[in-house]
Amino acid sequence: MLQFTVLVLLNLFSVSHGLFAEEFSEISFKTDDGATIYANLYETGEPAVILAHGAIFNKESWHVLSTALTDDGLQVLAIDFRGYGKSKPGSRSNGMYLDLFAGIEFLSNQGAKRVSMLGASMDGGAAS
Repeated sequence: MLQFTVLVLLNLFSVSHGLFAEEFSEISFKTDDGATIYANLYETGEPAVILAHGAIFNKESWHVLSTALTDDGLQVLAIDFRGYGKSKPGSRSNGMYLDLFAGIEFLSNQGAKRVSMLGASMDGGAAS
């Protein structure tokens, strides 16, 4: 029974992983202090929301919520803060707020007139 359960879970993961890759675009942008921030952009709608992950998570942690928000008509930007995933640090070690400001600027340049932020754990503070 355990082997069957593991195979089913692996099969479900591979199916969801295949769908996962098609629902967003991975983009990057620069911050004012030179950091390169990578993010998943779920492109639809207005207003927009930036999702800020917690200390042991990353931009992919927001996938389920991102697709739900997109289904409700929002444009979603789930970012990897400096030092997470492929994102590279800038000249400031405590510059997570700059990562969010750069995300707001990116979405504004994409036409967003309103941008909200949602943060979890350590980056709930950065988002506030």
